[in-house]
Amino acid sequence: MSKIRIYDIEWDTEGNAMTDLDLPSEVVIDPEELGIANSDIDRQVEEIGEWLTKTYSGWCVTGFRQEPAPELEAAADEDESPTP
Repeated sequence: MSKIRIYDIEWDTEGNAMTDLDLPSEVVIDPEELGIANSDIDRQVEEIGEWLTKTYSGWCVTGFRQEPAPELEAAADEDESPTP
């Protein structure tokens, strides 16, 4: 399965600037690593939100967008190919 680009991440920063908290506005995830590759979209959204909160010091996510990132998958495959 392709990687997923998570973007336009909105954080509940309690009035703090995202940049001061080192919070990303975009990340790329591997659904296989998160165990959500075969989940329906609602479950994926829930799990991604929970993962973001756990990964970034407990800051809650209020919203995000997602899209497949097959070009990133292809680039990773090229990087891992053996060199002759």
